[in-house]
Amino acid sequence: MEQLLCYKTLPLWHKDTVPDAFKQRHNTQAGTWAQLKIIKGQLTFELLTESDTVSESLVFDVAQQPPMIAPEQWHRIASMSDDIECQLSFFCVPEEYYLKKQYDLSKTHSEVVAAMPHLRVGSALDLGCGHGRNSLYLHLHGFDVTGYDRNSESVAYLQRLIADEQLSGIRASQQDLTELQIQDAFDFILSTVVLMFLPPATIPGLIAQMQQHTLPGGVNLIVSAMDTEDFPCTVGFPFTFKANELLNYYAGWDIIKYNESVGELHKRDEQGNYIKLRFATILARKP
Repeated sequence: MEQLLCYKTLPLWHKDTVPDAFKQRHNTQAGTWAQLKIIKGQLTFELLTESDTVSESLVFDVAQQPPMIAPEQWHRIASMSDDIECQLSFFCVPEEYYLKKQYDLSKTHSEVVAAMPHLRVGSALDLGCGHGRNSLYLHLHGFDVTGYDRNSESVAYLQRLIADEQLSGIRASQQDLTELQIQDAFDFILSTVVLMFLPPATIPGLIAQMQQHTLPGGVNLIVSAMDTEDFPCTVGFPFTFKANELLNYYAGWDIIKYNESVGELHKRDEQGNYIKLRFATILARKP
């Protein structure tokens, strides 16, 4: 079974406090596992089919604990002893735990997920890491991750998460990207929807640093807003890319992916529609 993390444990149940819903046919949500721990007494546990037929009926007690219930597995507590004491916990995979269940972080950027087959696991630098949605995803996939962000509250949040979960191989520090001097070399350097918040004069130097501090065979990923005739930027970002501008920065690199596709901001226009812009996206490998 893949690694699972507990994100919620319900209060201790006795015979008269076990919710009726758990005595009826029910299942867990997709992506959620359940584990019932018996502390005292015994109970009869039934696994059910889609048609409500009992496929297995098993008796459990302190010595013989119930198995982990897989997502969407139909089951119920059929009966229990008068002295029953039990407690239910819910589990999920690490990615769901950090990004949704426990910390409710924004979803990992889709281009980071899409880049994974092209990356060698190693060191990663996340420029503009925020609360850690991309940094944590990379960490969970084996990367040693450094995250930089100028927002002190975002960095403090990620640092607390790292400390609370006792994570190693991931760190975050407050860094102003307009004054950044990268010191180490990395296998993967990324910046998703960050560059458009920086002064235009800083962009050439920052991209140059990303390239210089990428190890041979390493990869850069940049996603940032554009200002084009068909989708003009009216949001007021300090910087936007023009057509092919980002691509030209990576002359001589192996271009794994480049597009200028239309995407949506989280902001809405006066009519209540999400604002659409083109975004320049590049995934490139250093020779």
